[in-house]
Amino acid sequence: SERMKASAYYITAFVATIVSSILSWITWGSVGPLTNLGFHDFFGVGFVYLFPAGMAMVFSRTLRPRPGMFSAHPKVSEYRPPNLGLLTVGIMTIFAGLPMIILSCLFFFDPGALAVSVTMADTSVGIAFNNYGAAWAGGALMGAVLAYSTRKFSYLLLGPLAGYVAGASGFDVYVPWQMFLVALGAPIVAYVIYEFLQKRQIDEHKLLPLFAGVGSYGLIMTGLLHIGVPRGGYLGIEEGAYAFQHGEIGVVMQLVGIVVSLGFGIITALVLSFVLKHTTGLDVSDDAQAEGLDKVYWDIEPDVDPVTDNKS
Repeated sequence: SERMKASAYYITAFVATIVSSILSWITWGSVGPLTNLGFHDFFGVGFVYLFPAGMAMVFSRTLRPRPGMFSAHPKVSEYRPPNLGLLTVGIMTIFAGLPMIILSCLFFFDPGALAVSVTMADTSVGIAFNNYGAAWAGGALMGAVLAYSTRKFSYLLLGPLAGYVAGASGFDVYVPWQMFLVALGAPIVAYVIYEFLQKRQIDEHKLLPLFAGVGSYGLIMTGLLHIGVPRGGYLGIEEGAYAFQHGEIGVVMQLVGIVVSLGFGIITALVLSFVLKHTTGLDVSDDAQAEGLDKVYWDIEPDVDPVTDNKS
């Protein structure tokens, strides 16, 4: 966002809100077109994570890398890692808040009933919450291994987040041991994609490794491990295209959902990039980024130095 003009950023946010809402109807909820055909996405990974990741695929190439990220800049020699304390607080806040969103993805039709998910698959609060915990545990363990082997402490905190993203599409259908093993592989997926992007000098550290990579991995694993699980339709409808649980989870539809979700983001960003470049302008200059946008636009001096000492 710091590479994009404020006007372009606000326009992008507005357009993305509209387009992602349309995508949510297509890919999330038990009677959406793709969901009804077999695409299974409990948490909404498609429109929440893959859609912005698709946009990032375009914007990360349209907008230049940040000054000093891959090559020397007179004012920025390199970027310091984020504040560990604030990062920890942020991760724990996410961990504490997500169960409330998980509850919102469940239906309770009868008092005392277990639950059905937003996809109409049989589940329960306990299953969803246990899988949530297993996802964080698996991601945390592999994140710790990566942090130790690479000497990058951020993996210790971002590993659990990768585990969660990998499991989000199937919290309603996994059993905890499956969820743990799937989450165990998630930080590795993120790490491989991140290193690939670094070698290609693509300045995108979260949306592509975590959302595009791990999110797609999780959707595929849901299809592989739970192929044939009944879901879709709506409770009370016994016949026709929307009959309760008439559809089944399938790998092909998981792949279709991934392509559609990423495709919506890519097309949206391509159109926005073209329009914004020829109207308001899209990117902020390297000099303004290096100086700091608070100082350039508002004449506010930061109380911390975000960059390291210049190397000779």
